[in-house]
Amino acid sequence: MRRLWAGVIVVSLSLMLSGCAGTSFAEAHPAARAVTALLKARAARSTDVRAYRPYVSESSVATELATAASETATHSPIPEWRAPYVSAVTTATADVVVVWIPAKAFAVWPAATDFKLERLGGSWVVTDAVTLEAAAIPKPLATPKPDASR
Repeated sequence: MRRLWAGVIVVSLSLMLSGCAGTSFAEAHPAARAVTALLKARAARSTDVRAYRPYVSESSVATELATAASETATHSPIPEWRAPYVSAVTTATADVVVVWIPAKAFAVWPAATDFKLERLGGSWVVTDAVTLEAAAIPKPLATPKPDASR
């Protein structure tokens, strides 16, 4: 019986360490997915306002992002990032943290950004963003709160 449990534990740990255990609640939350989509559009240097519009609260911000994309160099205007995750959530708001991967081309980039989102018309949209120093990066939300609407 001990061998069976030892085998189960080894397999479970292997799956968790290899990333096969699945995406966490904090990464799978719709607000985190919205930020991921916004970052992908930005990294691809999309010049189409429609690529940003579903993810920002104001159309002027979508226009600014699309315009800035046409003015940047051929490389991504943002560094690579780790999977965005929810650090706080209610039925109407969410904080989504993006930890940036350090790169020489982005030496003055902050350690992370806390994107503030609101749920408007059933969609999660970015309303603000705050830069974070490494020491101030909050942890991912471990489990859904009872009022955390998906």
